[in-house]
Amino acid sequence: MKPSGLQKIKGSALLLCATLIWGVSFVFQSRGNDLTGPLTFNLLRCLTASVTAFFLLKTTPGSDRNGPDLSVSAGICSGITTFAMTALLQLGMAFGTPVGKAGFLSATAVIMVPLLGILQGRREPWNTWLAVIMTAAGMYLLCFHGSFSFALSDLLILLSALASALQVLILDHFRSSFHAPKVAFLQFVTAAALSLAAVILYERPVSLSATFTMLVQPAVIIAVLYAGVLSSGVGYTMQIQSHKYLEPSVISVLMCFESVFAALAGWLLLQEILSPQELLGCGLIFAAAVLSQLSFRAGRSS
Repeated sequence: MKPSGLQKIKGSALLLCATLIWGVSFVFQSRGNDLTGPLTFNLLRCLTASVTAFFLLKTTPGSDRNGPDLSVSAGICSGITTFAMTALLQLGMAFGTPVGKAGFLSATAVIMVPLLGILQGRREPWNTWLAVIMTAAGMYLLCFHGSFSFALSDLLILLSALASALQVLILDHFRSSFHAPKVAFLQFVTAAALSLAAVILYERPVSLSATFTMLVQPAVIIAVLYAGVLSSGVGYTMQIQSHKYLEPSVISVLMCFESVFAALAGWLLLQEILSPQELLGCGLIFAAAVLSQLSFRAGRSS
């Protein structure tokens, strides 16, 4: 059944609330990575998110799905892409990609989603393609400053963007057959298991005592709680729920508001100054989000 206008507004509101949480979380994630290592922080974040998603699962009504329950399949597949997306992004930044450049490269997911959708036989209306182009341009103005060069760490960020695009399409594929809190819980359990394996293989904690001393630092606890409870547990559950009402290409455009909210949070909370170029970038992304919400004929080939 095609979502109603009210349902689309609900889906957009959920996703914008999630991107607001994600945008503010950058300072916590950056600090957490510095103190624990990118893979270890990712593990702590996913474990905390699993607990949060479990409580959300226990306190929400039953599924409103149509047809069979494919939440397990959706959760595991989404969890694999969640792990790949977050781990590759953190490793790319740890290996030298600057924050602004990483933000722009991550935003290429907004272009990958409709391009990959073509392989599914999806036809997007002209306003969606225009919104994608405007978003890409806005992200460039907002996040990228200086000359352009390409390194191995940048490739990791692009692979992270690809994982993000695949996650959007995976959730869209299952959207009529899953219960969002259940998918969120299974997603983070899967991502936590993969993160644990990555930590053991690549970061190899020195000792249990050293690990405990690191984990009980107040800054680490605060970063993990924000990133795990709000950014992951609550934010990603909102994102998953929004898939029931919005098309993948629209979701990819709205998710770019994460960078806009991050810039605005820096301006409001840290007194960081937004340049005219950055303000123009924010304006382009906002205009693209409005354009993507307009109704024009579109569909999927039979």
